[in-house]
Amino acid sequence: MAGKEASTEDKENAGAGNPGETSQNEDPVAPELLPLEDYNRLAREHHARARLEENKPRLNGLACPLCGAELLDSQPMYTLASSPPQKNVNCSKCNYAGYRVGGPTRNAALLAKLAKH
Repeated sequence: MAGKEASTEDKENAGAGNPGETSQNEDPVAPELLPLEDYNRLAREHHARARLEENKPRLNGLACPLCGAELLDSQPMYTLASSPPQKNVNCSKCNYAGYRVGGPTRNAALLAKLAKH
C-alpha cells in the first residue's frame, strides 16, 4: 500500500540494527574529519610555540650564593645528563652562573624549612 504511513511494527524495527549502524536510507551526521597531514602540521606548530614559551628563563625560588637575589633557571626544559641531574642557573642581578640539582623547585621553601629542623 504505497503512500500509507509506516506501521507501528515498522517504526519499532527501524532502529533494530547494531548500535552505530545506519540503514541505507538514513543520512548520518558525521563529524568533519581532519586530514592527518593538517593535524600533524598544526600539532608541530603548536609544539614549537609551546617549547619556546616553556624554555624561557624563569625564577626558581632559590637564592643566589653571591648576592642573595632569586636565581633563574636559564633553560628550564633542559637537564644536564650528570649524576645527579643538574640544571643551569643564573642571577640577573650579579651575573652569577652555576648549576642546581635537577628537578622542580616548587617545594624549595618546604625543603628549606625541613633543613632547619
